Amino acid sequence: MLDFNSLLVIASTFFLISISAGWIGDNLAKIKFPIITGFLLTGILAGPYVLGIISTEAARQLAFVDKFALGFIAFSAGSELYLKDIWDRINSIKWTTICLSFFTFTLGTIATFFLTDYIPFTSVMSHYMKFAVSLLSGSVLVAISPSSAIATVKELRAKGPFTKTVLGVTIIIDIVVIFLFAFSSSIADAIFSNISPSFAFFGLLILEIFGAFVLGAIISLVLLLFLSLHVPKMLRTFLVISVGYLTFVVSFAIRDYTHASFDYEILIEPLLICLIAGFLVTNFSAYRERFAILLHKSHMPIFIAFFTLTGASLTLDVISKIWEFTLILFFVRLGAIFIGSFTGGLIAKEPYVFNKISWMSYITQAGVGLGLAKEVAIVFPAWGEKFATMMVSIIILNQLVGPIFLKWALKLAKEAHVPIVNPLGKRGRKERFAVIFGNEGQALALAMNLRSHNWEVMVASTESKKQKRLGNLDIIPLSQVTLDQMRELGCDKARAIISMLPEDKNFNVCELAFEYFPQADLIAYVATQQNSGRYKELGAFIISPSTAIVSLMDHVVRSPSSASLLLGLDHDRDIIDIVVKNPNFRRVKLKDLKLPPNILVVSIHRNKKPLHIHGHTLIQEGDLVTVVGPNSDINDAILKFG
Repeated sequence: MLDFNSLLVIASTFFLISISAGWIGDNLAKIKFPIITGFLLTGILAGPYVLGIISTEAARQLAFVDKFALGFIAFSAGSELYLKDIWDRINSIKWTTICLSFFTFTLGTIATFFLTDYIPFTSVMSHYMKFAVSLLSGSVLVAISPSSAIATVKELRAKGPFTKTVLGVTIIIDIVVIFLFAFSSSIADAIFSNISPSFAFFGLLILEIFGAFVLGAIISLVLLLFLSLHVPKMLRTFLVISVGYLTFVVSFAIRDYTHASFDYEILIEPLLICLIAGFLVTNFSAYRERFAILLHKSHMPIFIAFFTLTGASLTLDVISKIWEFTLILFFVRLGAIFIGSFTGGLIAKEPYVFNKISWMSYITQAGVGLGLAKEVAIVFPAWGEKFATMMVSIIILNQLVGPIFLKWALKLAKEAHVPIVNPLGKRGRKERFAVIFGNEGQALALAMNLRSHNWEVMVASTESKKQKRLGNLDIIPLSQVTLDQMRELGCDKARAIISMLPEDKNFNVCELAFEYFPQADLIAYVATQQNSGRYKELGAFIISPSTAIVSLMDHVVRSPSSASLLLGLDHDRDIIDIVVKNPNFRRVKLKDLKLPPNILVVSIHRNKKPLHIHGHTLIQEGDLVTVVGPNSDINDAILKFG
């Protein structure tokens, strides 16, 4: 037993290693590796088999980190299942979940059982013990990673029936797998405690599951109490995470007490308790949003600590002896996922094109799978670490290949909405051509203003019944905005696409522009700031009447001369953006440019990021330069940069 000072040294060292793990994970994520790979790799490097900074004994002393993290992971898994989000696809989700869970658990258990005679740490066990280990293996193999799936869906901006089914299945399976694990863990605990199967034994299993529901309901009330407190956010977060930790402490205390006092053990699965509590808070309380925000904002430091410690706890000498079995179980799981997802899709009468690719969506594993593997190490210390090492090896493989296959599946399902690369880039656009989608009035006023500044403009209106001409401006009627119509209007050559339509049509224009016309600057007139978040995700410049007037008046008060430019009141001067197209501009200093004397460079953007401007700022082809000056000199500046 280590004294407090030694534990403090170990904890401080681990804290510093975790900071390094966060940095390594962030940098690996930039080159498209899963971020947890960086955390695990850092733990492996710091562990006893490489640098030895964290010894085997030190990793055991840090077991409290696992308990904090596992409770948090279970809360997160429960909070992911929000019934209202998935109800319209419940039939497909239900059958896919049932078939996936059944085939993966069954085939995973059978495959592990046949391999136990050859796996070093199970070969000396009895048949009953091998069966217990196989059950635990089968349950861990069922786990999928909702966090990885959600991250991939957000990255591709995927949406549609296939995407909703995938997300629903990955979320619900995390709940199913914890039930399966609770069942398997209870059986394994009984077998390794030499309790013979009987009616009393199965009655005890039912009692443990019932106890998990009761304790889960109690824990949810405690969470609601803490969530309702008007205390600093850091304190509220600490209280919620501590509840998860204490759930593990109480559960293991009950097991130890019953083991010492009776002829049997009662193991009420703490992961199941926390999962039920998270589910109840999310679906049946007024604090769902506060709970979700708390979990989202605090998940990264907890995951860093958990995965780093998991990497440090891996027994690398075991990996060298069982890598063949790891690969076999990896491919068995892939086969089971294909059979399960295809069968579930057939029963749910999903389109064949979905059924043949759906297996690619359920490969990823991360938080819950690792959590289950780590809990086996805690509950069964004699062989659990070796079991966890084997499972973690499989999970790492799944996490590496899973997101790649999921992206492929979403694209094959035609539900991914990412910008299509234009090989000509900004060179393919007309520098003074804009397409305006808007009803007559403000849209026409904007078009006339742009025309007065020598812009070519197309106006499309959903209010016009037929094409008409106002002055020298054509107004194109649209019943609804489609991709083909946007192409006919010339959006593929536009410098700017401006959307000033009602909310539902407005966002549709922005989505299509983001995906198919990334060369254009996207400007959206949004009625309220409340709806601006989803437009920002599309990279749109947002104009809102609730803030634009106030902001403009603020500029008039603080800088009347600049505001007059924005309002167009100064007819002798203008402010414009110019894209540098001159191939001779290759790292030319701003102070060396021979610009017209009255032209002032206001800003320079490169790859949509502003540069800090000074005389030594290097200009290069492709930069977006904002200049202000007399109209006569601006044309000379355009020629200079163009």
